[in-house]
Amino acid sequence: FFCAIDPDQRLAWGKKMNELLSDNGVLVTLMFPIKKFTDNTPPFVSTPEDYEKVLNPYFKMVEKCEPKTSIVSRKGLE
Repeated sequence: FFCAIDPDQRLAWGKKMNELLSDNGVLVTLMFPIKKFTDNTPPFVSTPEDYEKVLNPYFKMVEKCEPKTSIVSRKGLE
């Protein structure tokens, strides 16, 4: 659902996720990069760097990996 959040609101979302989790809480995100669209409505562009920009102030990334198997049309987009 990250792609549905207006890019101007994403930093607030990252902060809110941090506030909602307990000190030992874990936030798991699955990144599905979205390519650029022509209008300014959801789904908005989202890249792995967008996730990192929003979450790095509050969270430590434990693992980042690409799927070992993927269908051709989704390769590099999951």
